[in-house]
Amino acid sequence: MAAKKTNSGRNKKANSKIKAIPKYRSRKANYAEKINLTLFHIANAVNIAPDLDELYATIHKILSDVIDVTNFFIALYDKKSDVITFPFQRDEKDKIEDYGGGIIYRASQSDTLTGRVVNAGRPVFFQRKQMIEVYRKLNEFGSVSEQWLGVPLRVKGEIIGVMVVQSYTDPAHYNQQDADLLLAVSDQIALAIELKRALDVIKESEKRYRTLAEKTNDVVFSIDAEGYFTEISPAIENITGYSREEIVGHLSTVRPAKRAEYKKIGWYRKCLVRKSGLGLAYEHFIHPDDQEWVSLRISEAVEKCSAYHLDYRLIKKNGRVHWISERGVVYENEAGHKQIEGMLQDIHKRKHAEDINQVLFSISNAVNTTRNLDELYGSIHSALSRIIDAANFFIGLYNKQTDSIFFPFFIDEYDFHNDPAPELKNISNPKSGSLSGKVLRTGKPLLIKKKERLEWIKKDQLSINLTPAEVWLGVPLKISNAIIGVMAVQDYHDPNHYDEHDIDVLNAVSDQIALAIERRRSEDALKGSKERYQHLVDNIDDIIFAVDGESRFSYLSPSVEAITGYRVRDFKGRIINWDKEINSTKRASRRDDKDFSMTRLFESIIHPDDQKTVLNIISESAQNQAHYAVEYRIVKKNGRTHWVYEKGTPYRDAEQGKGIEGIIQDIHKRKHAEEVNRVL
Repeated sequence: MAAKKTNSGRNKKANSKIKAIPKYRSRKANYAEKINLTLFHIANAVNIAPDLDELYATIHKILSDVIDVTNFFIALYDKKSDVITFPFQRDEKDKIEDYGGGIIYRASQSDTLTGRVVNAGRPVFFQRKQMIEVYRKLNEFGSVSEQWLGVPLRVKGEIIGVMVVQSYTDPAHYNQQDADLLLAVSDQIALAIELKRALDVIKESEKRYRTLAEKTNDVVFSIDAEGYFTEISPAIENITGYSREEIVGHLSTVRPAKRAEYKKIGWYRKCLVRKSGLGLAYEHFIHPDDQEWVSLRISEAVEKCSAYHLDYRLIKKNGRVHWISERGVVYENEAGHKQIEGMLQDIHKRKHAEDINQVLFSISNAVNTTRNLDELYGSIHSALSRIIDAANFFIGLYNKQTDSIFFPFFIDEYDFHNDPAPELKNISNPKSGSLSGKVLRTGKPLLIKKKERLEWIKKDQLSINLTPAEVWLGVPLKISNAIIGVMAVQDYHDPNHYDEHDIDVLNAVSDQIALAIERRRSEDALKGSKERYQHLVDNIDDIIFAVDGESRFSYLSPSVEAITGYRVRDFKGRIINWDKEINSTKRASRRDDKDFSMTRLFESIIHPDDQKTVLNIISESAQNQAHYAVEYRIVKKNGRTHWVYEKGTPYRDAEQGKGIEGIIQDIHKRKHAEEVNRVL
């Protein structure tokens, strides 16, 4: 009996464990679902939040559904300036602005709580006792919480900030699962912040384009059981160019023998069964790329007798493509036949604004992704082609010193297919006859048709060397109100190909294009300058060196081998006493890094009789931020003594820290000659 009871007990225990498995799996699945939902909401917040401040607030609200964020802040880290800032905080006791904005300088060397998370690169917990110790050490003040949890924010492996939660009441308020949860969503939060920051860069251009995003009146329509438009708002003409009378079906004016043979003409939808044979299919006016899927979706709605919502493109009466949004409801009338009631909304400006924003972003990003100016011009042309016909397009850059304009990028149906466009001289002279010159002189966009241009040329007795286009549109490229060039499109076939709307489009992107070109020109010039400087430094006979605040060589020219016999990689740094109260010998003796052993220091080859003098002169110079110069002997790799002359200048600033830059010259021949003369 006892055995049976024991087995029974084991079975019960086993059964209870088995029953617990689904609950465990369920909890695990719920946890994963919670994280996925949070990630989705954070990703969506980028599109919803109008600015960064609103994004931070939205992130805070989203996180509040999965973790206690009563006391919460986001800190951002700028690696280049090594600074931490605090753009968002929600706290029961403290406000960041009460403590000077809470900016942390030299974050990579900071011992603050946030700085520790940045430097550790992983989630960090702090309890009250630890926080008090840190505050005392750093002489900080503020409310001390019972528990503090910080998680790094990363984008492509780089830490861009820290996200922190804390509790003033419970030392065990957060656990490892909370840290794991924050870590699971941290990358998405970091990505959302970075994306919103990038979008803010082009915010000013978006404002300039606000006129293209204004609302227009909606169009209400009715379609009968045969698919004909029986009613449509007059506002349709503003959107499509077609009048209400052209669209709405009406009886044919041809009188048939029988009244039943009267036929309707007008527009109809293919999705409904038609008995009469006249009229134009609405689908014919839908953009060819959208026709098939739009027809399919509406047919499905008709079949299910349901509502639908579609965004697609129409071909206007003037041949232009136009975005509309269609909402409709399919219903059965009293006779059991299906009809449609709906609304058309002009969304072209919004869609076009979205396209322009994408173009602005592409152009801004092209500065980093292209290798040179030619590639940048190609990227600009490709991006612009998405929002305007740029089949005939050029960029002209103005040289104020020579009063000329040259064309680094020129694509045209007729002119300069194989040869580059010539540089235009005396461009500021009205007699030059140049349309680009006119844009430069006025600083305003110019839309001009062939007839007007020929009249202007005839009136002022000007000459024209290019094929005159039917319509020409150019806008100035400006940086801080200074004109750097012209961007233009033209068409050789249709005088109405461009209008005021296209002026707004080019104006909306012109500043970003000018900025991208100027930035790439500056970077290319700087790169060329650096390459020339590097070539000069690498090939000069003297030793050029730079030492950072840690006494390590940040640069040492290859000429060190010719003078000392040692290669650049044989040296790691120098012995420099930056602080007066620390003895240089003690500082050197504290180096336990193998790379910083005495054999890797430049001072190791200074002649023993000169070492102390050189060390003192350089250290005093570093302490007093004063220029120094000293002659001394070195012992070359081959064991020979060699005279050199060293001069250097210490520096100390907030951006680069401290260091020394200098030059070491070979003066052995001079010293040897002096010695010979002295003996003689």
